[in-house]
Amino acid sequence: MNEITDLDFKTVLTNSLDTPVRPVRMEDRKRVDEWTEENLDRIVTELKREYQEIYGHPPGKGIFLSEMPLCRFWKRLPPPPGFQIIPGRVVTTEGDDFLGVNDHTYARNPNNEIICFTPAQFNLRNPSKVPGARIMEYVKKAPGLVTWYPKRGIARVYGAVSDIGQQLNLHYITK
Repeated sequence: MNEITDLDFKTVLTNSLDTPVRPVRMEDRKRVDEWTEENLDRIVTELKREYQEIYGHPPGKGIFLSEMPLCRFWKRLPPPPGFQIIPGRVVTTEGDDFLGVNDHTYARNPNNEIICFTPAQFNLRNPSKVPGARIMEYVKKAPGLVTWYPKRGIARVYGAVSDIGQQLNLHYITK
């Protein structure tokens, strides 16, 4: 975890929550959903490859890849059209409590919409060792933002950066 030194996290939160956004349009959501479906096998393959690179062995059964710090898989997967890969950070909060800040790679478009396939690694208040429990907590909190692919062991967060900050307490920022 990185220390916030030059960064006042309340400023980060204010900027994250106040970022001007337009609501995610249905046609944009459909386009991202289609891209995800078309690339789901490759996404899972690249997440598994990243796991192998980090841990030295393939993931075992019951591992939910979206609960792991595997975001560097983006280096091998082009994002959907209109999105770019961002080497940024995620500030995790709960109310006014600062829980942590982590370097994180995600996809972002000019409309401040985020795509992230490893969001549950930041669910710091849920210590559950049950695979998928941290993902399910996010699905329950924000079903309009989190799509769960249980047979694949992954989830996708997609939505406006301000909505993700407000509903999931995940504040995606650039470095």
